[in-house]
Amino acid sequence: IIVSIAVIAIGIFELISFKRHKLNWISNRLNNKNDNSDIVINFFQDFFEIQSPLSKIKVDLKDIYQTKITPKGIFIWFQKGNHLYIPNESITPHESLELIIKKLSEIK
Repeated sequence: IIVSIAVIAIGIFELISFKRHKLNWISNRLNNKNDNSDIVINFFQDFFEIQSPLSKIKVDLKDIYQTKITPKGIFIWFQKGNHLYIPNESITPHESLELIIKKLSEIK
């Protein structure tokens, strides 16, 4: 009986800890003062980097499993559940759009 009570207590503690961490994480993102900050995406030969005030991530092109080029932008799916949309007008210099599309079409 004592072991059962201990297991239940640990389970309740873990559940409360998880919920509190999740609420804190969401609250920190919502209260962040960098709402209007730019997100910069730099393309390189074998990877691209996404930089924001809160994080920096490097994505290898080999990790991209789907792309879709549309008249208004580029969709990129990498890893499970992670995707990215890049509007064409946000790409500077605009001449690099053709190079990015060419590189992404080589992945398929």
